[in-house]
Amino acid sequence: RRNAWGTWRNWNVTTCGRFTEWGKSVTTVATDGRTMAADSMVSSGSEMVGFTQKVQRTEDGRVFGSCGASVDCAMFAKWMQGAGERPELSDDFAALVLKGSKVFYLCRKLEPIEFILPQAIGSGSDYALGAMLAGKTPHEAVEIACMRDTRSGGLITSLEAIDDK
Repeated sequence: RRNAWGTWRNWNVTTCGRFTEWGKSVTTVATDGRTMAADSMVSSGSEMVGFTQKVQRTEDGRVFGSCGASVDCAMFAKWMQGAGERPELSDDFAALVLKGSKVFYLCRKLEPIEFILPQAIGSGSDYALGAMLAGKTPHEAVEIACMRDTRSGGLITSLEAIDDK
């Protein structure tokens, strides 16, 4: 966006519980250990600027979803799919990776930490986690988060985990 003097200005938005610069993808990603779901809206400030699929599956069956800057999420997805080098990510990046029935949290350093289930990340994570604790599926939880979180919306993608027996 341009300010009154015609120059570009960075706008602050909140994502993953931290302040970041303009052009960030804020979202809701939720999992119960069997399914992972996420919204598809990409926003900048108070403006919705597009849509993208935020939950994907790797060839070996892992399911992952991420939040933070759109460019970070794209580089992470490429790396997870085996098509890129280990990316350098910004501080606001976060991801959940579902392998079998376990969920791992990754931040910018990409060191996996096993988390308890259910789990959610992103700007709508509090709504989604509350909904899952009340018995909703991850898909339903993201729907609920989209009703209240202005940074989540659009179509919801849900992917089932593949057993790693």
